[in-house]
Amino acid sequence: NEAVAYRSNYDIKARILGSLTWQHNFFGDYASSVSAFYDGHSGQPYSFVYGNDANGDGVSNNDLLFVPKPGQVQFVQGTSQTAIDQFYAFIHDNKYLSNHQGGTVGQNGATSPWINQINLSLRQEIPGLFKGNKGEIRFDIFNLGNLLNKDWGQIYDVPFASAGGFTRSLANFRGVDPATGQYIYALPTTSGGNYNAPAYIKEDNVAQSRWSVLVTLRYTF
Repeated sequence: NEAVAYRSNYDIKARILGSLTWQHNFFGDYASSVSAFYDGHSGQPYSFVYGNDANGDGVSNNDLLFVPKPGQVQFVQGTSQTAIDQFYAFIHDNKYLSNHQGGTVGQNGATSPWINQINLSLRQEIPGLFKGNKGEIRFDIFNLGNLLNKDWGQIYDVPFASAGGFTRSLANFRGVDPATGQYIYALPTTSGGNYNAPAYIKEDNVAQSRWSVLVTLRYTF
């Protein structure tokens, strides 16, 4: 419960923004223009935690995880060797976890995958009904990459736990073996006995990952 400084839940560590516009008058003084805007940024900060209340404060899913090397922790009786091997394979394949084996992770130390999105705007001026008037038709395509390929422009996040910020749980804490002093872990498993590794949440909605089109008509007197 000590108050210590840590990375903000909403910190964006790195961001690249870019824009490009091309314009030409194909007839008269009625402009045709194409604009592209790129937004690339690092993902959501999050913490690896225990899925239960490891420190006994009455709040689950907010206690930072000890990332073991093989042999540093025990598993509850009945845990299959297959699940244990898959648990360690998940740690090995995750760069942040593999770099913290043998120690405890930091608050919001991990980061969701990098995000790439492009918006495209097409604008065409047209003659008005009366002298001095102009009209404009505009098409704004948001998240163009997702329109071209359903796997592009996606945002992957982790669940939000009110007490612990954004978290992913790898195991539950089941106490300490009095003979060895080692932690005892309970692994989440599927019906087939495999390790149920925590997955990212695909933010598959219009505001986040799906493409959308906005059509605007404007008339200037």
